[in-house]
Parts: sequence; structure tokens; C-alpha cells
Amino acid sequence: SLKPTADDANGTDLTVDAHAECPGHAAYISAQWQRVEVVYVCTNWRKHGHGDRYGTASTQRTGSMSEAEKAERRRVIENNKAWKSAEVVRRKWLADFAKRKTTPTGAAAFIAAQIATSTHTLGHGADKDHELAAQWLGIKAATSTYRGRSQGIAQAAEKATAGRAQHIALVLCLAACETGTGVQSWRHEGSLAEYLGALETWGYTLSDVEKIARGKAPKKK
Repeated sequence: SLKPTADDANGTDLTVDAHAECPGHAAYISAQWQRVEVVYVCTNWRKHGHGDRYGTASTQRTGSMSEAEKAERRRVIENNKAWKSAEVVRRKWLADFAKRKTTPTGAAAFIAAQIATSTHTLGHGADKDHELAAQWLGIKAATSTYRGRSQGIAQAAEKATAGRAQHIALVLCLAACETGTGVQSWRHEGSLAEYLGALETWGYTLSDVEKIARGKAPKKK
């Protein structure tokens, strides 16, 4: 978590990915009883422009907002709503995409690029025991097993043909990317360039707010 900071006055929580390029990005190991976890923080959240999630009068800005600030606030609120609506549509499309019998052109390259450059993103899926991937693939968790969904997917891959195994790998990558998205995604233009660009290439129609997160349109193949 990045407590107690939020990334703007609207209280939108920062994610680890969205905060990764902040100069104050840091992490430490927290050990309590038998639980050990990595906690991500900002070393100087005021300096780097974050708001206080639990702000009081002493930490909040005083005075009226300018017209430009009001307009920006309206834009943030509207785009946040638009992102949440787009997420519903996108995840429905992904669920249907996961049912495909064949893997699309460029899938192998996308998988390889994700493994090479986005191990942190892939970790999102693993941290959630591949909840979205298992749901989209219709794979049930292995019973009485730690990280049952992961085991269930692994068992399905072992029994699959080479083509089916590649499709499972693609869905795992896409689900991990999707797990890391949120209303913060559109705030950073091009932050989801590879992910949303790939979906667009494979037939998904991006909404206006998703196009911000995609950034520059990919070249036609």
C-alpha cells in the first residue's frame, strides 16, 4: 500500500505501478508475527505532489480553486467515471476473448515481451492467485491446495496442446495487466501502451479515456 497518501484531492489511491516513477518511490519489509510483506511508500509525499488520504485542516489546502483547477477537477471526476464504465466493457470483452480456440497473431511476441520487461506487472496476477485468468479460462481452483487457482491453471496447461498452452499463457499475461489497471491509469498518458495497444490490434475498440492510457496508436501490421 501507499498509505497515507492518495494521488489527488479526490482521494484516488495510488497503486505501486502508478507511483513507480515518482522520485520518492521506496519500499520496506514489514514483519509482524508470522507475516512478512513488502510495503511501498513515498519518502516525501508532500514534496512530490500527493494528497493526504486522511488529511485534516492542517494538511489540506485553503482558499478557492482557480477556474483552471475547477476544470481539471471536473475532468478527473468525469474520466474516473468513464474509466470505471470502460472497465466493465473491457473485462467482458476479455472474458469472451479468453474463450477463443486459437491464439491471435502476435501473441507469442506479446508474452515474451511481458516476461522480459513486465515482471512486476505479472506479479499482480500471481498476488491475486490469478483470479481473473482462472475466471476467464473457466478453470476451477485445485482443492485443498495452497494457491489453488494457480495450481488449477498449471494442471490445465500440462494437459493442453501446445497451441492451447500458449493461449493460457496469453490470458495469464492479459489478466495480470488488467489486474494492475485502475482509475489512475488514464492519468499517465501511454502508461498502458503495450497492453491496450495489443487489445486494439486484436479487435477491441478503445473508449476515449482508454486511448489516453494507450497513448500513441500502434502502427498497423
